Amino acid sequence: MNRYVNSNRQKQHGAVLVVSLLILLIMSIIGISSMQNTVLEERMAGNMKDRNMALEAAEAALRDGEAYIDTLVTTGGFNGTNGLYGLTDDEDASTWSSTDSKAYPQTYTSAGNLSYVNSQPRFIVKLAGTIAGAQGAKNIGGYGKGLSAKDTTAFEVTARGVGISPSSEVRLRTVYGRKM
Repeated sequence: MNRYVNSNRQKQHGAVLVVSLLILLIMSIIGISSMQNTVLEERMAGNMKDRNMALEAAEAALRDGEAYIDTLVTTGGFNGTNGLYGLTDDEDASTWSSTDSKAYPQTYTSAGNLSYVNSQPRFIVKLAGTIAGAQGAKNIGGYGKGLSAKDTTAFEVTARGVGISPSSEVRLRTVYGRKM
């Protein structure tokens, strides 16, 4: 009986060990790959959040610029300084500093500073022209109402928002008309 047991031990070559090591290697590769995917997805979600913060900041500055236009009495100050550009001025606000753009918020708004962004949003306003009376099909400020005979002054408002990191930047532009 002892002789029979010994002969079985001699015939074993360790195939189970090799197969189990191969399965362990495959499972490790799958685990590492899924960890890398998770890290990549987390970075993408963080970048999307950062971009959304920048978009919200730019949108707030854009609405602030429109509110600023509503407070204007005259367009005499549109001379290419302090974020107010005339018809012929080059409105390239490349630095977005206090000399070539306006800070958010202006004094007439009830909103405070945005605490979740790297730097506060800024905006520029460019005088785009005047739309005379009921010219064309423009019905600015009175959707579904009759066209007014009063002239409408059109402005381009460009806003820049920055997210949590300074590298995430969103710029928005709108055309805003006001009967003056």
